[in-house]
Amino acid sequence: MIITTNDLHNMAQQGAAMNIHLTNDDLLPTLIVSTEDNQLGIYGISGSKDEISHLVLHKLQESNAKAYAFVVEAWATTFYEEVKKYDRVRDMPLDDRYEMVQIVLVEKDKGVVGGSNAKINRSGTHAKTLGPWENISNSEDVKVVSDYYITEW
Repeated sequence: MIITTNDLHNMAQQGAAMNIHLTNDDLLPTLIVSTEDNQLGIYGISGSKDEISHLVLHKLQESNAKAYAFVVEAWATTFYEEVKKYDRVRDMPLDDRYEMVQIVLVEKDKGVVGGSNAKINRSGTHAKTLGPWENISNSEDVKVVSDYYITEW
């Protein structure tokens, strides 16, 4: 069976939804890889913010990836001009930002081919639920949240 980017996307969405439901901890950035010989690899990426891109690149090269899904939990905002006043969206007032899961789909030699975002909702007991998935279609949509994705390896 050939693993498609659609398959990677479905795995990423199901895994993220399950993990959001099961734990109050932040999601570990996760790389789901389809290799040139049609194998599947799933890697938790643990490192500083500055190291993540290098770790992703290393895993892509090491696994001989042909495509991947990258799953990350992040802060987002709709106040794009206001964010310029802060170092990071995380530093903005709580009313001006929200948590979300972002999935980026990348194919070798094609770049970003899609993905999705879903807002994380918290209840008073800190239990998390995931809102509906919204598809993203290009790298401009992705840059709103994450610069960790690699398009050339």
